Amino acid sequence: MSNFSGLISQEQIDCLKTQEVNYVISLAQDLDISRQQLQTARNAGMKIAVYDYLYFDEPGFDARRRRAITLSEEFGGIDIWLDVEDEDHTLGGPAVNILIRR
Repeated sequence: MSNFSGLISQEQIDCLKTQEVNYVISLAQDLDISRQQLQTARNAGMKIAVYDYLYFDEPGFDARRRRAITLSEEFGGIDIWLDVEDEDHTLGGPAVNILIRR
């Protein structure tokens, strides 16, 4: 789910479950929206995780990474998925690894 999806209702979760969807991954951008999405899915018995889209040259990289870590910790250490498809940056593999791990 994305923050652009907005808050999710129980009715929407029920619809997902009738389609046999049992895993919700929420984008760690707007913490309030992500928290609501994750909690609603968890309350419905679904597995949850958080993801972050990594723009490596973005000045706010650390803040984005911290939001994902914060959400993971708040929900008991849930998985963090990294969306690493941005090829339009000047960093090589070793520099990317350092940014993710720090």
